[in-house]
Amino acid sequence: ALVANAVGPVAVARRPPRRMRHAPRERVSAPRASRADDLPGILLGAAAKKLEEDVNSFIGLFDEDAPTHERPPTLPVAGNTLDIAQGGHRQLLEWAETYGVADGVHEVKMLSQTILHLTDPKLARELMFDRSDSFPDRGVSAMAKFFREDQAAFVNTSGEQWMAYRKMGTASVNGGALDRLAGKVAERSEALVARWVRDASASGDGRNA
Repeated sequence: ALVANAVGPVAVARRPPRRMRHAPRERVSAPRASRADDLPGILLGAAAKKLEEDVNSFIGLFDEDAPTHERPPTLPVAGNTLDIAQGGHRQLLEWAETYGVADGVHEVKMLSQTILHLTDPKLARELMFDRSDSFPDRGVSAMAKFFREDQAAFVNTSGEQWMAYRKMGTASVNGGALDRLAGKVAERSEALVARWVRDASASGDGRNA
């Protein structure tokens, strides 16, 4: 008691209150889908896009463009291909007399490609002789590929091969050259007429060529 009275009240130092540390906040996030989970959707989208492109392409086959020259009736997709395959040069001759008289040229459809059939010799001469420089870039037509697989014929050539055949081609429309070939032309023509007569007799048609 004496000590207490002598010293006086004793001050007791207090530590400042300790700050409570908050627990770290947990981030909440949705689980991310893996590439394996996305794959079915990706494949389905690609398949739907491809199907749409194929359908549009198929519909385009039935689109009929407006002809520049007269042409025979066509079938969807095939055009005049089946007629040419069945009738050959006789079918082309019939079309020439029906559709090619006015302009000296008419159109035929080979699948989706338009083919110009020249029926006027003067027009053919102009294209082959006066404008022969444009032939190297003409390419090989679908009709040429249809009739000739080896691409060795004069009419079916293009590029450097056409340039090699050009001299022979221009000579073929020269009057003097044609006079010299008259005998061979007559011989082949008679053989062709005989063949047409045989075919007509065999089919019971009875018409002469």
